[in-house]
Amino acid sequence: MWVQGPTLAFAVGEAGTILRWDGTAWQSMPSPTAETLNSVWGSDATHVWAVSEGGSVLSYSGASFTLDRRVTTRLSAVWGLDGDHVWAATENGKLLTLRGRPAEIDTGAGVRLYGLGGLDEKHLWAVGQNQTIMAFDGTRWTRQTVVSSSDTLRAVFPLDAERVLVVGDDGALLGNRGVFASQQLGYGGALYTAFARPDGRLYVGGNGGAILTRQF
Repeated sequence: MWVQGPTLAFAVGEAGTILRWDGTAWQSMPSPTAETLNSVWGSDATHVWAVSEGGSVLSYSGASFTLDRRVTTRLSAVWGLDGDHVWAATENGKLLTLRGRPAEIDTGAGVRLYGLGGLDEKHLWAVGQNQTIMAFDGTRWTRQTVVSSSDTLRAVFPLDAERVLVVGDDGALLGNRGVFASQQLGYGGALYTAFARPDGRLYVGGNGGAILTRQF
């Protein structure tokens, strides 16, 4: 799900499902694919992207979603710093550049990536299988230290340049200066997404419709 504000949000899912929130209700939108859509992200109301399990990249310019391109790898997540810097996470540890250069970025992870997040061009993170957390400092990607039994990591949300929250199949991790350890949020199930308001209120979504909140 991507939320721009009170009157605009998009959610995607199985069989190419695309839903749009208009401030009153969710409405189904036509989709150019029947593939499972794994992620949606936008920089503003007329620049939105969605990616699929089958390698489809969809784009939205204010009217409808259209097929932007197809690739030969599964795409798990889409995220960007702004409308000129947008990436999709792949199954081989690389980032497909949807807007910007170079066309492909190798994080060195070597595994499927499920989540992307960042603050600016010198603070980017990618997470995925096998406890993988990769961080970019503006020059190179480095593997972060994980002190936890968590395996597949699904999403990453930086609270600031030093504190980074990661969620996955075995709960949450909080990173501090490159070292990530288990963070108790009062829920033992799988977690899939995280978002924080400007005032520091954190929201985490999990299995079975669970929604957790905490002040950081």
